[in-house]
Amino acid sequence: MFDPRVFFHPSFLFDLTPPPLTSVSERFLPVVFSVLILTGIVLWIRSRRMHKAVGPKRKRFLRIGRAAVTFGLIGLFLFFFSFEQVRLLGARFWYVLWLLFVFAWGAFLWWTTFRKRPYQESETGIRKEREKYLPKPRRRRSV
Repeated sequence: MFDPRVFFHPSFLFDLTPPPLTSVSERFLPVVFSVLILTGIVLWIRSRRMHKAVGPKRKRFLRIGRAAVTFGLIGLFLFFFSFEQVRLLGARFWYVLWLLFVFAWGAFLWWTTFRKRPYQESETGIRKEREKYLPKPRRRRSV
């Protein structure tokens, strides 16, 4: 039985010569990464077929699709190196780093979607963004 506390122990994560993959992870990891790639391709195709008037949603689908394909390909490379037992590139800490990047990207996408975008799409947000780059009017000196 796998103990999750062992997974977070530094000697387990940063071992440069990890043991071979188990039969469960040999089946599970490529399926997860392949589903991620296929989901990204479907989202990318869906965003290309969307009407141009649906700008922010189309752009969001395109970003998610690109990132899903990228993270899926990186995950497949990590799996390949682990499967072939490449000494440094097959280490477990790369998976943790990969997960951190996925969560960081997801948090950034959430922030831009639900925090930044509604402000930018509002009337004051558009005006402030436009006025930020315009020169300020000069004040006349009274004599």
